[in-house]
Amino acid sequence: MRLWNRVLRPSFAMIALLTFLLPRWGIVPWFPITYVFFSVVGIALVVEVCNVVAKRQ
Repeated sequence: MRLWNRVLRPSFAMIALLTFLLPRWGIVPWFPITYVFFSVVGIALVVEVCNVVAKRQ
């Protein structure tokens, strides 16, 4: 999972920070963007869990 470590994890951290900070600054992101973000994060978490389980076996 080199791609995950080098590219996806930092970008997820940035998007998560933006998703957390923008409402505090009074900028509410559109619903479709946040919906897509959380669905992508959910898929990534499932993939990560599957990889961890596969490594243990």
